[in-house]
Amino acid sequence: MHIQKILNSIISIALGISILSPAVFAVDVQESNHMCDISVLDMIDDQPIPDVEFQIYRVADYHDGVFSWVPPYDEYSVTLDMDDKTTMSNLAETLYPYIRRDNIQATATKKTGEDGTARFTSLQTGIYLITSTSHSKGGYRYQTIPVIVLLPHLLADQTLSYSVDTEVKHTAAIIPSDSSTPTTISRHALKIWDDDDYEEARPSAISVQLLKDGVIYDTATLSEHNGWRTTWSRLDASAEWTVIEPNVPDNYTVSMRQEGVTFVITNSYLTELDDEEVPTSEKPIDIEDDKLPQTGQPIVPIISLAVAGTAFAVLGVYLRRKDGANIDE
Repeated sequence: MHIQKILNSIISIALGISILSPAVFAVDVQESNHMCDISVLDMIDDQPIPDVEFQIYRVADYHDGVFSWVPPYDEYSVTLDMDDKTTMSNLAETLYPYIRRDNIQATATKKTGEDGTARFTSLQTGIYLITSTSHSKGGYRYQTIPVIVLLPHLLADQTLSYSVDTEVKHTAAIIPSDSSTPTTISRHALKIWDDDDYEEARPSAISVQLLKDGVIYDTATLSEHNGWRTTWSRLDASAEWTVIEPNVPDNYTVSMRQEGVTFVITNSYLTELDDEEVPTSEKPIDIEDDKLPQTGQPIVPIISLAVAGTAFAVLGVYLRRKDGANIDE
């Protein structure tokens, strides 16, 4: 009888947390006016770089435990994939050229101080893309690699954080000493199809735009005839070159990453199962780890199960002690 009372108490505690926690979670997390902040550190050769202008763009909203695109980013058919750090990096690389081409206004801009840090405060929850203007140092032109941050995000101890500290990385290009003989480079584009069993949905060809410092420089057509690839040669090495897919095929999303001098553009087919389970414009909050929890995994049940597990462990210790006492008797 005594054991039954203990079991009932454990079940009541676990169920109580499952029922009450969503309301508490909603108060703490889902308020759109919950203020967040981002600190961006810019270092080169272990030296802080002052007076560099950084821009942040709020590309997605946060509501009911998921992130979803906000206009105009919902028009680009970009894959909103945040399964791990690699896919988040790809997301930043994919969005950045669209922002440059379409001259989208930044949510906020700040310059780094003498400590090399730009601080953004009083921000709404959501997904933010961080970029900066290029800057020169020691005969090199440095361009910040775009980065994605999530607010709020889960820490390793399963607590929510509304602050992000990040240090950016760069690409570097040598500034020619003789401007009369400009250095040239080449860039490649390669199309990858992620559509197993749906190959018949592919278009016969797609177009890609090459951007020079955010402005359309050339448009190329990729198809089976050219192996879904193209090359641009004799490009100005002092310029920033990026690639976008202007018209993503129906029922596909796009993701882009740069590997060396090649832009790899992946089109992923959206199956009906994908649409039902996880819309491409929605993903759960992130966690600081190389591999994140399963998509859509709720936070509250994890807490409930953890508490229930702890309670059952306590019960096990109690029972073992009780059995030991009976044996001694």
